[in-house]
Amino acid sequence: MGTLRDGVMRRGSTWSFVIRVTDERTGVSKPKWAGGFATEAAAKEARDSARVAARQGVYVDRSRITVTQYLGNWLDAHAMEIKPATLSTYRYLVTHYVNPHIGRMRLQAVRPTTLSGLYRDLLVHGGKEGRPLSRATVDYVHAILRKAFNDAVRSEQLLVTNPAERAKRPRGDPRGLREIWTAEQLRTFLNAASHHRLSALLSGRGLHRGQTRRSEQPAVGGHRLGCPGASHQRLSRHHRGPAGRGHHEERTGTPREPGR
Repeated sequence: MGTLRDGVMRRGSTWSFVIRVTDERTGVSKPKWAGGFATEAAAKEARDSARVAARQGVYVDRSRITVTQYLGNWLDAHAMEIKPATLSTYRYLVTHYVNPHIGRMRLQAVRPTTLSGLYRDLLVHGGKEGRPLSRATVDYVHAILRKAFNDAVRSEQLLVTNPAERAKRPRGDPRGLREIWTAEQLRTFLNAASHHRLSALLSGRGLHRGQTRRSEQPAVGGHRLGCPGASHQRLSRHHRGPAGRGHHEERTGTPREPGR
């Protein structure tokens, strides 16, 4: 065993530090040890952070509990407080989208950047067979972690701050820009749609209003492809206003059938 120098010492192959923390209830100062640091520099850095937290009255004991262990305990503790269906949803999201990615990490090692990376990965390839996960699901995961980690701060006193509060959720389409059809791809689409009810519209001949209503989109390569502008036509109608004078009105949308 090494010599204690300014609160830091070597124990075997790792380094440890000790600080004094005052119990707010009794006012008694007691030593608090923390170990397992790979280097002396790491132990000193953790010591300095612990001293600041102790002076601010927010020091928490070093814990080895992992994210999986903590979330499991947290869900069990809330089993009597929330509806069974909600609890089942919480467990499913934690089991499938949190534990496989950060479950083995120590709870106290989770940082805002850890969660930002988790959300980004889920959006890009967190779904089934590596497909993108919906933004609504990622937001739900974030809400669960924010609530759970908030309890770790206020109730369990395992965290000094809630990392989910400062985590960033990516915005925009995670799949990037959409590709524009080449001339060959456009010809393929037009050939596939040549016998479809929309073919007259595609060829420029136009359609009666009744022909476009309830028509299906043509399929190419197993995917339904819409006709740009077909569902957002600019329509003009000439009708009489409140004063009985005719005036011209522009509308956006699908025309209404007569009698409706």
